[in-house]
Amino acid sequence: MLAMTDVPDSIGIIAGKGVYPRLLAESARAQGVERVVAVAFKKETEPTIETFVDEVEWVYLGQLEALLDAFRRMGVKHAVMAGVITPTNLFRVRMDSKMMEVLKRLPAKNAHTIFGAVGDELAAIGVQLLPASSFMQSHMPEAGTLTEREPTEEEKADIVLGMEVAETTSGLDIGQTVVVKQG
Repeated sequence: MLAMTDVPDSIGIIAGKGVYPRLLAESARAQGVERVVAVAFKKETEPTIETFVDEVEWVYLGQLEALLDAFRRMGVKHAVMAGVITPTNLFRVRMDSKMMEVLKRLPAKNAHTIFGAVGDELAAIGVQLLPASSFMQSHMPEAGTLTEREPTEEEKADIVLGMEVAETTSGLDIGQTVVVKQG
């Protein structure tokens, strides 16, 4: 694992939708990363990513071999997945043979196993996948209350219950949100 005190000369961003890829590129550069490149997804990644990185390779979602080839060609040794993919687009993917090969090896096909397998494929070509929080310390909130007031005792109880539900269901791949109101 790369210690974040060891800033790499370059990073590759696997760029999904939203502002996260841009913020990551800006933050990495501000922290001393000299070369920032990206593999971006057609019909997902915002085209403005080209303004914030040195080089972009545009691929379709599901084209794993194209992603690996781009990082090989760009000399990427460290990469970060940043941004989201529209969930419905995951069901409209035209997978290349490399992605189909990876999926066939997985006993369970969910976000955790698929992203883990992509990470393994990156590692096989010498690319270390860094946590999505890499270089983003200045965008992380401080611990504590983030609103104008502290939660009430009733709201604190809902928070505790919500955390228990989230921890219990997190391995089931049934969603990413828990809402609790008045128990």
